[in-house]
Amino acid sequence: MIEFFKENWVATIYTTIIAGITFAVKKLFKRVKTEVAEQANLKAGMRAMLRDRLHQGCQFYIKQNSISVSDMENIEGLYNSYHDLGGNGTTKELYERVKHLQIKDNA
Repeated sequence: MIEFFKENWVATIYTTIIAGITFAVKKLFKRVKTEVAEQANLKAGMRAMLRDRLHQGCQFYIKQNSISVSDMENIEGLYNSYHDLGGNGTTKELYERVKHLQIKDNA
């Protein structure tokens, strides 16, 4: 066995290095895969919270039949973030309804 290593020491060193690199790459890919999944979960959670807040806010202002400029800016900011995260559907319809409400004074 020792004679084999003496005769093939270069191949043994390369094999050991390649095995180490392979192990490190597999570990790195597993970590990246886990982090990508976590990011997807965080994105979905943020989108759900934005959707909930938008629905509550839009329904409130629709019942009031008016909205202040600053409140409209808040709703608009929430909607833009929600939309950028891939949200749409009924929330877009509510947002469009709020955009057409009467603007009231902030005071």
